[in-house]
Amino acid sequence: MVIFKPFRAILPELHVLDKVVTRPFDSYTREESAEVLASNPLSFLHVIVPVQDARAKATTPYDEILNLGREKLASMMADGILVREEEPCFFLYQQVKEGHVYTGIIGLAHVGDYEGGRIRKHEQTLEHKEELLKQYLDTIDIHAEPVYLVFENNVLWDNLKDAYLRTAPYASFSGPDGFVHTFWKICKEADLETVEMLFAAQRSVYIADGHHRCAASYLYGRDKASQSAEEDPQACYNYFLAAALPETEARLFEFSRLVRDLNGYTDEQFISLLAEKFHIQKSTVPVIPVAPHEFGVCLADGWYVLNLKREFLKNEHPADELDPELANIHIFGPVLQVHDLRKDKRVKFIGGKTDAPRLEQAVRSGKFAAAFTFYPVRMELFKQMADVGEMMPPKSTFFEPKFLNGLFIYKLSEE
Repeated sequence: MVIFKPFRAILPELHVLDKVVTRPFDSYTREESAEVLASNPLSFLHVIVPVQDARAKATTPYDEILNLGREKLASMMADGILVREEEPCFFLYQQVKEGHVYTGIIGLAHVGDYEGGRIRKHEQTLEHKEELLKQYLDTIDIHAEPVYLVFENNVLWDNLKDAYLRTAPYASFSGPDGFVHTFWKICKEADLETVEMLFAAQRSVYIADGHHRCAASYLYGRDKASQSAEEDPQACYNYFLAAALPETEARLFEFSRLVRDLNGYTDEQFISLLAEKFHIQKSTVPVIPVAPHEFGVCLADGWYVLNLKREFLKNEHPADELDPELANIHIFGPVLQVHDLRKDKRVKFIGGKTDAPRLEQAVRSGKFAAAFTFYPVRMELFKQMADVGEMMPPKSTFFEPKFLNGLFIYKLSEE
């Protein structure tokens, strides 16, 4: 049984909605965020990056930056740019990207389900990032970018979705990401109960994206509970904003890798070393793998197809099937001496559907020595890994869609 709860959302006023919402914060370069902040006083980036050059000012205390963001949030609410709903609602949410339609539901998940393993994770988190995000929650007092959860489809979801898609939406607009975003309010008592039943029927749900936000929410809730006179599982601090999509709607893509050097080896030496464990063929076209355990490598002289030899496939455990882990075991660790992908500056990751021309250009420019392409992790394997509590290597999965910041806002206190 998984808890999913409606909430009194803070929403942008409809006439300025497209000016308020932003792409995810980490998708902006410094130059892009500076341009938005200078040109658009309504952008939610003013809450997230409250001073234009905050990231460049190493001397600006983090708590001071957060307080400026809190002040901006209060100002936007006082001016009626952001307005809090009177009644708790869920939101049916839809995004259309490059011809693909994603439909899910926005609501609140409970930190107790994270602690109890019913919200299942597949990636390790970094403690310092958890603490920074926890401090953000503590100061600014909101969730504004949902954790992305995947659930198992059922008839309750199908019926609810179909019923609302036949009605006029509350809002539909083109976002700063260039895609169409549409949502419906779910406020009828019977429909609220249906959504809660839908999730109560789930044995577990899975974090697709937002591991650090989820972990920080848990730490924040635990701290608040310890400061409370009596335990209250229904307190606001025990919930966090989530966007839940059925696994039939979610799309799972790959992460490509760029490597700055070959650990002192020439291209020929590198290929020779890989030939000990891989069947290798030169390719006249960019290699985008079409099956598990197939990899593409782009070097200065072109592309190669790598297929791991059968004797190196154990198939005894879900992790044995995971291509990013196999690449670490047989290429990145022993040959390139890359042992910690989270910290090694020699490796750059590019998420999403493989962009072969971009990878090829990066190698031909001389900035990188090699590019590696992967077959996407299968949804079944993703779930199996999470079910047995095995963590994937960093940047193993890239889920779509990505969600806007500031479209649905959850206030963490009752005030």
